[in-house]
Parts: sequence; C-alpha cells; structure tokens
Amino acid sequence: MPASSVDLGLDDALDDRVRAQWRLLADAGLPSLAEHPLHTNAPHVTLAQRRHLPPPDAVRRAAARLPVPLTLTGLLVLPTRRGLVLARAVTPGEALLGLHAEVGALLDAAAGHPPWPPAAHTAPGAWTPHVTLAAGLDADQVAAALDLLPLGALTGHGVVLRHWVPRTRELSVVRSGPAAG
Repeated sequence: MPASSVDLGLDDALDDRVRAQWRLLADAGLPSLAEHPLHTNAPHVTLAQRRHLPPPDAVRRAAARLPVPLTLTGLLVLPTRRGLVLARAVTPGEALLGLHAEVGALLDAAAGHPPWPPAAHTAPGAWTPHVTLAAGLDADQVAAALDLLPLGALTGHGVVLRHWVPRTRELSVVRSGPAAG
C-alpha cells in the first residue's frame, strides 16, 4: 500500500516553472509527471510519509510557519523498485528544516495515531528534500533528461501543506490556524 504524506505545495510561479520542466520532458518523449492524470498531481516537497496519517488537523499548527523560502538546485537521481526517479534537489534552509521537524513531531504526537516509523527518505537526519520531475526512468532516459533540462536554480516559496492519502485519493489542504482538539 502506498504511504500517505504531508507535502509542501509551491507558490504559483515556482509551480509553473516545475511544470514547464515536466512538459519539456514529456515533449521529448520521456517519462514525466506531466503525464500523471489525477487532479491531485502538483509539484511539491514531501515533508513526511507514514503508512497511516492522523487527520489533517494534526499538522495545522505547522502551517503557521508558511510561507517558507525554497531553492531548487541540481538534479537528483533516486533509485526505486520501479526504476529511477529524476528530481530537483531542494536546499534545506533553516525555515524548511524547522517546518520538517515540526510536521514530524506533530505527526508523532497525534492522539490516537498508530505509531509507524517515517519513510526512510523523510526521517529526521535522513531527509532528502526534492521536487520530483519524473519516475520510472531507465539509465538511458535519465541521460537524455540530463542533457535536456536547464540546471539553473529555481527560487520561490512553499505556501501550503497538503495531506495526501493515496488509498482513498483524498487530498486535504491544510491552512494555518489553531489545531483541532
């Protein structure tokens, strides 16, 4: 079963620049998240993944930290069981690290939340912040994408928390405000 996640959504300008890179890959005949059909598909930074998440209100307090500055830098190639993932690395500034830590702590402290360790790539100390461009690539496709994509830094802000449960395809946008309960 896919893991549920708390994601950081991008501001409109940064979102548009990432989507332009998705389209660049797709137009070249390469795998790209531009091909993902769900309305929930949007560029984001995954802050936490768990097999089960408490309700979205569990992380509402962390949304008060928004917006957080983001800088997307070089390209990352991450291995998975389904092929290679190509992503833009995100420089983990102080504000982003603070948001990541608070989201993790709020999830861990949520009343009635079954304990489940975070996914390795989102755990404190091992987090690899990134924005995915494409998944399921082979080595030749990665090489073609590396030749195609511009490498300059992209800057903007993370502006919204998204609570995603893939099993039910439920996406909740979490805005700042007092936590429920």
